[in-house]
Amino acid sequence: MLSKLKNKKVALLLLPGIYFLLSFSYYQIQDDKPTPYSLPYDTAYLPKPNIPLDNPLTVEGIALGRLLFYDSLLSVNKTQSCASCHKQEFYFTDGGKDFSIGALNMPWRL
Repeated sequence: MLSKLKNKKVALLLLPGIYFLLSFSYYQIQDDKPTPYSLPYDTAYLPKPNIPLDNPLTVEGIALGRLLFYDSLLSVNKTQSCASCHKQEFYFTDGGKDFSIGALNMPWRL
């Protein structure tokens, strides 16, 4: 009799925990469709950009590109990001240098 009562107490104590865990196990799967991005541009000053049909601009793709542009872990010695040389004030160029200096301080020619 005592063991049955003990089993009931254990079951009653476990029920809220099981309910709590199960409530978090159900979630709605989000639609993985990317969010289209409309690129504003003025055709009076710039030509229409050539964006491939099989690789359209998306909000998520632009956010990923921004993260990668400022990430120094992508360089050969993990110390320099693209933004280290390609400055926004120079329209993301390297400021008119004749040769780009990479993460290893070696000039690179294109």
